[in-house]
Amino acid sequence: MKRDIKFKIFDKETKKCTYADLLDISNLEDNEEDISIYEALIDATSEHERYEVLEYTGFKAKGGLEIYEGDILRRENNFFDDEVGIVVYVSGIPCLHTKTNVFPFNCLYLSDWSITGCIYAEK
Repeated sequence: MKRDIKFKIFDKETKKCTYADLLDISNLEDNEEDISIYEALIDATSEHERYEVLEYTGFKAKGGLEIYEGDILRRENNFFDDEVGIVVYVSGIPCLHTKTNVFPFNCLYLSDWSITGCIYAEK
């Protein structure tokens, strides 16, 4: 499966996300905040106090919204309680971690799931 390589970067101070594909790297000298975000993206393996780098899974949820690592997904269920899970990567595969299990995305009908938030915004 071919997918777009995209990232969003959550700023813990402002509680907002910046989509990395929207950064204009030609003006990095003029904007210190973009420089910090760009450096966080390049060095995503290190710990950053201010930013969390979140990878696009290549999948979309209800309404066609792109699903990123760290997103909180919810599915209404008529028979039981609503199901909730957090998007994680396990061995490089995007999965949904619920209370009871971890499901690879290829086992889910993702158009039934809505994005309700991001774990970093909830902290």
